[in-house]
Amino acid sequence: MVIYPMREHDYDLVGDVNGQEIKSIFKNLKGGTAAGVDGIPILLFKNFLSILIPIIVLLCNKVLRSGQWPSAWKTSLFIPLFKRGNPKAHENYRLIALVPALSKVLEKILDTRLSNWLNTNNLIHEEQGGFRTGYGTTDSVFILKALIDKYGKGKTCLYVGFLDLHKAFDSVDRELLKDAMLNIGLPHSFVRLIVSMYTCVSGIIQVGNRFSKLFDIKRGVKQGSTLSPKLFNIFINDVVNFLENRWAPKVSLGTQKLSLLLFADDIALVANKPQDLQTLLNLIDEYLHIKKLRLNTEKSEVVIFKKRKVGDDEKYTTGATPRLHLGPIGCGYIFSRNDILRQEISYTHGILAYDSEFDQVLESIYGNRKDNYVVIRGISDYVDGTGGRGKEWQAYASLVASSVMKAMILELPNPVQD
Repeated sequence: MVIYPMREHDYDLVGDVNGQEIKSIFKNLKGGTAAGVDGIPILLFKNFLSILIPIIVLLCNKVLRSGQWPSAWKTSLFIPLFKRGNPKAHENYRLIALVPALSKVLEKILDTRLSNWLNTNNLIHEEQGGFRTGYGTTDSVFILKALIDKYGKGKTCLYVGFLDLHKAFDSVDRELLKDAMLNIGLPHSFVRLIVSMYTCVSGIIQVGNRFSKLFDIKRGVKQGSTLSPKLFNIFINDVVNFLENRWAPKVSLGTQKLSLLLFADDIALVANKPQDLQTLLNLIDEYLHIKKLRLNTEKSEVVIFKKRKVGDDEKYTTGATPRLHLGPIGCGYIFSRNDILRQEISYTHGILAYDSEFDQVLESIYGNRKDNYVVIRGISDYVDGTGGRGKEWQAYASLVASSVMKAMILELPNPVQD
């Protein structure tokens, strides 16, 4: 094993770990989780931690000093969990990735260090609100709400393209990730360790007592790893510079100007002219091609926030063929697909909310009046204030479910009468 000398500023990221760090990580790990391919459950480590800590510290420090991720930690055990629908359809299953406990511990240590390093050096653009210390969905919501208030009233309007990337974390090109880490200024010792972590990665699937053959995983960041969102933020961080270098149109908010908002892999393009939004869509299409990412057009929507009626012929494209279209409802006005139920909802509800974790926020604003808003949990899993459900709401739900926010609150102006 080769031990590389470290420079002084490398220690913030790959310096030696100590027993206190290990104790802190294990304290926050759930003991009842299943074991990875090594068959060693976290509960075993927790029960004998006082004895094992010196060995764990020694092992982790050898990994950090050598820059080589152990091959035994590179295999993930995938267990498919059935969601709903046809049990024979693979898309109705969600894969849970299980990794060796010690790999998870060191990843959490690296995640904490990387987060502190990125924050200290202020390297992630302010447009990114996902998986950052001190940032959250409320920050992105506040900015978007302020833009709607400024441009969505009177004679002006705000055009927002809510873009969803197709399997973004699973599609990360690792050579491009390496370039992104070096370009952002990460120490070579840390980059070398991450490159080793993603070299010769494999997986195996378990269904009941049966196991698949071992298979290679050549793209993407690790599923379920706390480190993965930070790596993805680094991977996509240059989208802001990409747009600025091509003189992309912007909207102003106070003294600031911006073209987009980000929440991890969710993107919201903002413009106050339809041609500007089309320009942004074309540029993003070019950027995604360079990054080897794909847009999920089924879950992407263009929403226009304004009072005047929107023509059905307003279409938006990426590239040569139409790929994005207007959603069914925006600002309380029916854009298309004149559905009585959706129209009634837009007239009678003043709040759209995504994700039930915002219940307490809504209650603090409007009191415990559940009939004043709609809670939408997903494309086809949502409830209204009376507890009603139905597939006929799916088109309505998709508008919010495809938004850039994980928990989004929008106050809608009064709907426009024809």
